[in-house]
Amino acid sequence: WLPDNPYPFARIEPVHSLDLSEEDSSRQAKRLREAVEMVLLDFPERIIKQVRDLLDRATDPPI
Repeated sequence: WLPDNPYPFARIEPVHSLDLSEEDSSRQAKRLREAVEMVLLDFPERIIKQVRDLLDRATDPPI
């Protein structure tokens, strides 16, 4: 937060992502999904399904 403001005020700087090859992108997506699945082990089935549905849509082309 930046000082001297009566309310929260932040400076946002964009972070540019690196372009990955299709192979690297697929490998990283698989690693991410595996990590998320491990975290979900103790969550209720309803939450697990919602997160899995979200991950399934992550590979859809942008709108």
